Amino acid sequence: RVAITAGNFGSCDSTVDGMITLWGDKEGCDKAKKIIINLISGPTEVFEIPEDMSGVVIGKGGSKVKEIKSETGVRVSVGSRDSAVDSMIKVTLMGNKEGFEEAKKIIMDLISEPTEVIEIPEYMSGVVIGKGGSKIKEIKFSTGVDVILWSRDSAVDGMIKVTLRGKKEGCDDAKQIILDLISDDELESDEDNDEYVMNGHEIDTYGHGGYCYEEF
Repeated sequence: RVAITAGNFGSCDSTVDGMITLWGDKEGCDKAKKIIINLISGPTEVFEIPEDMSGVVIGKGGSKVKEIKSETGVRVSVGSRDSAVDSMIKVTLMGNKEGFEEAKKIIMDLISEPTEVIEIPEYMSGVVIGKGGSKIKEIKFSTGVDVILWSRDSAVDGMIKVTLRGKKEGCDDAKQIILDLISDDELESDEDNDEYVMNGHEIDTYGHGGYCYEEF
């Protein structure tokens, strides 16, 4: 059962086959009902992509799927990573059937673009992200590479993945910038705590702040 809020809170008796309930003012419910009926009665196409590419297709705050809809008239629904089977998730195209081929090509081009995955200590995520995502934006601007940090919840043995997507030269530059950021911050932490890294041995450092910029 799915509940959809439309307009201001209130009461409304709009339903679709008893499976979807809409709450809100009458005008909002009518608009929501029309959209839902158009969606479920229109053509669809389903294909699969690797689950770790979901963030690339969705984009920050859904920016990429919105861009695809604007260009092709096609709505794109990306399955959750929890729904993955053999590390693959479903992508559903809905709406303008004439735009399906173009939308699919855009998505396949996105996921086939060169990528590189590196690992960083999860407590360093804030250093790489920067305040309000400022550091990631700076890296993208200077290298032309998209930088996607995996969530800290995904850490394995204290390490999280960072996906770099773009031209190889740009990925190499972005990787070096990130490694330099981590190295510089660790040195500063060592000085602040009167601790030093000797012969590659790990040391304890204090946590770092930062803001989540893009996670999946």
